[in-house]
Amino acid sequence: MNTIEFHNLGEAFELMQTGKKEFFSGFDIVAKTAAYEKMKFGYEQIIHFQQVLKDKVCNSELNLEIEEYKNQLIKFKELLQINNLEKYQYICNPYQQYLLNVIARLGLEMDFIQVKDKPNVGENKILQLESIKGMMKEIALPFKFPQFFQNCHYYYDKIFLYGAPNSGKKYLIEYSASIANAKIISLSISQLIKNQFNQPEECIKQIFDFARSMQPSILLIYDLEQIGNQSLNSNRSKLNIFVELLIELDKQRQSDSFTFLIIGISSYPWNVNPRVLRRFSKRMYIPLPNHLQILDLLNEKLSNLKHKLTLEQLDQLTNKFQGYTCCDISNILQMAYDQAGNINKQNIQIKSECSENIIEYGDILNVVRKYKKLTSQDYINKLEEWKANFDD
Repeated sequence: MNTIEFHNLGEAFELMQTGKKEFFSGFDIVAKTAAYEKMKFGYEQIIHFQQVLKDKVCNSELNLEIEEYKNQLIKFKELLQINNLEKYQYICNPYQQYLLNVIARLGLEMDFIQVKDKPNVGENKILQLESIKGMMKEIALPFKFPQFFQNCHYYYDKIFLYGAPNSGKKYLIEYSASIANAKIISLSISQLIKNQFNQPEECIKQIFDFARSMQPSILLIYDLEQIGNQSLNSNRSKLNIFVELLIELDKQRQSDSFTFLIIGISSYPWNVNPRVLRRFSKRMYIPLPNHLQILDLLNEKLSNLKHKLTLEQLDQLTNKFQGYTCCDISNILQMAYDQAGNINKQNIQIKSECSENIIEYGDILNVVRKYKKLTSQDYINKLEEWKANFDD
């Protein structure tokens, strides 16, 4: 690579960095669009020089760096869409737009916060105990009938959900938001820590303010175990996030807002700081599906697929799927369907045409033997033990 090529490559990297700064300093959509286009052009130039760089840099390192720039570009494109008022009609007043800009300028990435506008999840899609579905309906009541809760001191303004990964916690929240006709603002503590902001506590404050300004809304906080007791003493950033989170949770306790709800989520509740847990007025364990729920799930998934399963085989599968998440079961059925399709393709020369995939009992058993569950029995036992000691 000659001097001119090195100079041009340096300009490409500089375009990416300059575009980032201009994106967050721009106060209108025109400025942000121009900054995004500058970053996009810089990325295209980096790709242009990729072949030349291969002779000078380790190929794996080069691919990782280019992939990182690509991911950054995707995130900035999403940010551009968030700031586009024509696409997100509900971000319509100046204060909400100001808060979004402040949050964005606090760091270079926004993958720690997401906004979902009024999900639509029906009760027939929820495979959970009736008591849990009833509770998710109950926490939506203040949104629909705030007048009934004016003098009530026992409604739930902060809920803590815990359970195995992919056990349906987020889906339940979307179900509750559907009843309440509320938006969901999701905050990932782990992503916030990963971004290493200079002022993470200020970011927490602005996110809470933004979520309150979007009422009716639910603020969903992921990965609360990331600010557990063990990590606070050794990490100043985590400590600042922890302290500001306590302050904001206390603000919610003192407010009289019936159309703003905070929900915390964790798959490892024993690692969540007790001072954080105490601030949630309700703790709910979301268990893995039981026998009847697994049977309902199998019937629902198989209703759209051709299969040769008997009622007896369905009952046997239900027993085999004990300890599996709904996500596990869905994945296994999809893999069994694909496996049946591969068999059809192998026999395509014998048949005049390729027939539709038909799942057989053996297809599912073959997948189950190879499939590794997302959760172990020891982990489930630990969740059950924690529930017995700390649940409401």
